[in-house]
Amino acid sequence: MAYAHYEGKHNPPRKAFDFYTAIALVSFLCYEEDGKRVPHSGMMAERNVRKLFFCEEYGLTFVSKDHTWDTTLERYISNIDTVEDPSDDQFTRTKKEYFLKEIHIMKTIPFLQSLKVYDLNFNLNTETKKLDLDLS
Repeated sequence: MAYAHYEGKHNPPRKAFDFYTAIALVSFLCYEEDGKRVPHSGMMAERNVRKLFFCEEYGLTFVSKDHTWDTTLERYISNIDTVEDPSDDQFTRTKKEYFLKEIHIMKTIPFLQSLKVYDLNFNLNTETKKLDLDLS
């Protein structure tokens, strides 16, 4: 897929990201068995399903295991440290204040649009230095 794009008449600059994206798509859709490309079953694909929540107005994007905006937001909030500590330096205090403001704004958004997406992960082959799709 990437080669088809790069070998066209426009000859765009080559970017590793495009090749890895093509590898991910091909690997995700098929795997090799006895030297042949075999499509993955639907169950394989469904294991990695996530929801991508987004808001154009605020420029927010979240990829979540949760399927609702409310549970996604609560998970996000629970993982952010906003508690002031006397040992915090000025940078950390400012960061925590900013997160509190951000959380306050996000709580006013009743609903974010969402899309079904797949979470793909790669493993680095230490011998070849190539990335392989992690299908576990």
